[in-house]
Amino acid sequence: MSYYNDELYHHGVLGMKWGRRKNNYSSTGVRSAAARIQNAKIDKSFKEWQENAKKRDNAIELGKKTIDAKRAYESNKSDKGLKSTYKQANKDYKKAFRSNTTYRKGAIKQEVGQYASRKYLSDAKKVKKQLDQDPSNRDLQKQYNRLMSKHDVERANARRAAEVGANRSRKKAAFKRGMTVSIKAAATTAVVAAGTVAVNTALKKHNVTLNGNPVYLNTETVRKYTDISKKIAGYGKYFY
Repeated sequence: MSYYNDELYHHGVLGMKWGRRKNNYSSTGVRSAAARIQNAKIDKSFKEWQENAKKRDNAIELGKKTIDAKRAYESNKSDKGLKSTYKQANKDYKKAFRSNTTYRKGAIKQEVGQYASRKYLSDAKKVKKQLDQDPSNRDLQKQYNRLMSKHDVERANARRAAEVGANRSRKKAAFKRGMTVSIKAAATTAVVAAGTVAVNTALKKHNVTLNGNPVYLNTETVRKYTDISKKIAGYGKYFY
């Protein structure tokens, strides 16, 4: 049995160059850390956008099913099964609709309304063909007029749905901003008031007087001194 000592064996990983080590990359430094944080925020926002888009599309799909179930029930209101199907479809749609933001609700109503208007127009055209063959048929005339009326209403509602949703979204956002400012102002007032009580308690405890009279501070005085101290602290960063 013979052995060969002049053989060369190499063990490595795919992509490794001969005579070079393949190192694992890890970014360091402030800029790379800030970039990772920014990327994480973007990824989170994109994920939220995807989830909201799925909620919107789901609500639109259920809205279309509700329109179809409604049309089927309207064509035969004596059928309890069709009535039950329509009620359940409408319930599912409303639940999915409520899970969306105010702005997306407008887009959903627009899409579902446009679908409904097209369907009612299609139904009306079918009745119109029958009416052309029998112009004196009053039942067909009523049915045609009812379907066209529904088409007009759904079309008008769909056209303004997105605008209404956007306006409501802006008003809601403005209200939230106002509430946030009010809450912060109330919190600041509470803190200042608590500080006033603490200061006056300390002054009384140590018998601080001015011209023989006890010294007391009101909330306005404490607020003024607090603002001044903040400004001094802000200016302080410019001195070394």
